This record gives sequence, C-alpha cells and structure tokens, in this order.
Amino acid sequence: MAEDKRIAHIGEAIKVAENDATGRFGIRSVKVGSKREAQRVLDNSVRNNIKRWEKAGKPGKFIDFMGKRWAPVGAKNDPKGLNKYWAGNVKAALKRRLSKEEYSKWEKENLVKLPPVASAIRGG
Repeated sequence: MAEDKRIAHIGEAIKVAENDATGRFGIRSVKVGSKREAQRVLDNSVRNNIKRWEKAGKPGKFIDFMGKRWAPVGAKNDPKGLNKYWAGNVKAALKRRLSKEEYSKWEKENLVKLPPVASAIRGG
C-alpha cells in the first residue's frame, strides 16, 4: 500500500511537470490511446524505475535517476532543451503535494531533495 501511494504521488507530480495537453503525460516510448492507458503506463514506468534505482544501489536521488531515463538532457525530441528542468519540476510538484512530514521522510529515503521553499502545503 505504501508503495502504491508513493507511485501515485510521483505520477501526479510527473503529470504536473509534463503539462501535456494531449493527456499522454509525456509518454513517448509507447503509443497510448486513452488517459486510462497512459495512467497505467505512467504507473508502470515509475514502478520499474524504482526497481532499477534500487537494483543500481540507489545512486543519488530517485527523481534525478528517473529523469535521466524519462527526460534525458540533449534528447532529439527536446529541441528547446526543457528536459534539464524536468527533475526540478517534479520535485517542486512533490513538495507542494506532500505534507512537510511526508516530504521530510522522502528526503530521508533519498527520493527527493530541494532547497527549502516558502510553501510546502498540500494541493496543486
């Protein structure tokens, strides 16, 4: 249950960071026909990247690790160079979404790390 909640929070933060009006949440590796299918692919992507990160020995922060795969800097499909902001945008969305206590716990688990900001309230 705790992992499902973690996957849901990360997925929602990715949606915010992607700001994708098509409803595909930035998914480019496979074709998705509906928002429901995109949600399934997004959840699986987060879950699989957590497994990869753990298998690799948890190098660095998870969001940075996933960002290197999900939105690699210098990718051909990123002509404006926006991928360099992806991890920071996902972390900021998580900080707004989680309570101070939850965010603190995530920092200790090496999932995220951001400098303190004025607002750490739930919501979007």
